[in-house]
Amino acid sequence: MKVNQSIALVFAFVLSICAHAQDLGSPTTIDTDKDGLYDNLEVNTHKTDPNVADTDGDGLTDGEEIYDYNTNPLLKDSDGDGLLDGDEVKIYHTNPLAADSDLDGLADNKELNEYNTGVLVKDSDKDGLLDGIEVNTHKTDPNVADTDEDGLGDGEEIYDYNTNPLLKDSDGDGLLDGDEVKIHQTNPLAADSDLDGLADREELNVYNTGVLDKDSDKDGLLDGIEVNTHKTDPNVGDTDEDGLGDGEEIYDYNTNPLLKDSDRDGLSDGEEVNEHKTSALKSDTDGDGLTDAEELEKYKTDPNVGDSDGDGLGDGVEVGEHGTNPLLGDTDRDGSPDLIEVEAGTNPNNPFEYPATRHNPDIGDRPAITVPPNDEEVILGGTVLFKVEARNGTLSYRWIKLGEGAIGANQNVLRIDDVGHDDIGFYVVLVSNKFGTIYSKTVRLDLITELGKPRLDIVFIDGKRMTIEVTGESLHTYEIQYSRDLKEWRPLAYNPLKTNDRGKTRLEINLSHESMHVFFRLTE
Repeated sequence: MKVNQSIALVFAFVLSICAHAQDLGSPTTIDTDKDGLYDNLEVNTHKTDPNVADTDGDGLTDGEEIYDYNTNPLLKDSDGDGLLDGDEVKIYHTNPLAADSDLDGLADNKELNEYNTGVLVKDSDKDGLLDGIEVNTHKTDPNVADTDEDGLGDGEEIYDYNTNPLLKDSDGDGLLDGDEVKIHQTNPLAADSDLDGLADREELNVYNTGVLDKDSDKDGLLDGIEVNTHKTDPNVGDTDEDGLGDGEEIYDYNTNPLLKDSDRDGLSDGEEVNEHKTSALKSDTDGDGLTDAEELEKYKTDPNVGDSDGDGLGDGVEVGEHGTNPLLGDTDRDGSPDLIEVEAGTNPNNPFEYPATRHNPDIGDRPAITVPPNDEEVILGGTVLFKVEARNGTLSYRWIKLGEGAIGANQNVLRIDDVGHDDIGFYVVLVSNKFGTIYSKTVRLDLITELGKPRLDIVFIDGKRMTIEVTGESLHTYEIQYSRDLKEWRPLAYNPLKTNDRGKTRLEINLSHESMHVFFRLTE
């Protein structure tokens, strides 16, 4: 009986407790810390403290973590990003379950505490690069769109131009990458965009050449070749202004593009090449001893032909050695070419000196003059005949007026009609066959003015001296005059005339080059 009483008492006590508990509330609905979680769940399920609303002290109640955010009520930083769950939710509005809320490659705490980037913005500086890519890959500033301040956004540099976002001048040419792309349209990765041998900066700032034009002056030379090799002006096609482009001088003619006259002959390179077809590298193109300029400007000879008159004597030899005319095969017009006179030892400048004969190498009889021509006199306006007779084979005739050249036809008779002052002078005939040529004596044609008046004659010629003979009365009333052109007459300076034993007056004159083509007359 005692045992039963004791059990009854225990049961009664338990019932008493239960009854009391029912009075305080059901154990399954008690939330002691008012965190939104019943105590039994905190204790049995979540292992949280039913007496502490925020078991982990992260700023979120246990109930919020369980029911609202699905965070761990036992961890202050559920995503391990270094931020309290409550701060992420209530302050930063980030995801407490994601270390990188904006998925930009940077943890939320780094964005907030290290880089000051937008924790909910993937690309804080709007440069086209995720913040994490900037920090971890390219080392650019995620808050500055153009880290190197070159005028290109970091994203442009990476994705569009492949330039270095940390270098203002990726190709090291002295130009900002942005200026190259947006202003000059040059290649920011190539110091020499047009591959002409000049850096872009040099072209723009030093030489003012076309930064995208290899040959700014279109002369056939790259700008860099002009500047660095030839020292020519890359903006001027013809640096020395000689009429040849710089490229022509270098590649075509091998002349100096910095010298107008490469061979220093007095003619510009362009004149030689384009006008005269002479060598711009040789002052004497034809090698005749005369410079090209002398031939063209002084002697009027052909600078490309060593013997302009084709007489067998080079132009330089004629001018320098013999004093003959390089444009006339027969300078003194005596019928004997200059070369023959030189070889024969006669003076090619003196019409009164010429070889007696000219031989053919064949063996045979040369012409022989049987009847020579004679001096003739004729009134002004009259007709005169010079005649020669010769023998030995088939003959040809060539009449020469000394100082002027060939005259008349191939005949043994020379006829001159309407004789005037221009016709007076000395004549000779060349008679030729296949074996050689022979010259006649020199004869003179004079004008008769008035019969009975004094008369002037040239009576002796030997190549060195000339004798003037005057016949007639009252000689003291006349003077001897001379002229070179039959227009202007001047008194002849001489010693007093002497009368010879035949009553004639003679004057001896030593011949010179100037006196070879002089005319004389008597006048009151």
